[in-house]
Amino acid sequence: MDDFEQKYPHLFNEVLWEWGPIRARFVLLDQLPPENKISNINLVPRVGNEWLLLQHENGNLDIAGGTLEPGETYMQALKREMLEEAGAEILSFHLIGAWHCFSLAEKPYRPHLPF
Repeated sequence: MDDFEQKYPHLFNEVLWEWGPIRARFVLLDQLPPENKISNINLVPRVGNEWLLLQHENGNLDIAGGTLEPGETYMQALKREMLEEAGAEILSFHLIGAWHCFSLAEKPYRPHLPF
């Protein structure tokens, strides 16, 4: 995974997401964080050597993902978001990493999510 950090150094810079507001930093992981610490998921799906990106009406590219619904596991959210946003099923997945986030908001985004 060291090669990943060398190829994509900007991915590992701390960012401020103003819509949160949230301070976030991407970290490589070889196992999932505790389920109760996961609030959102993102996928970069591929079939063979082809990668799937979503294109918004304004032309911007994005990856599939979203927020967990109340009582939903991360795996249920992965499957739901993939079906909703790309009309596809997940056959397998490989964890690359996670966003380690610290909320600067006064209250949770949604009551069922970690804060």
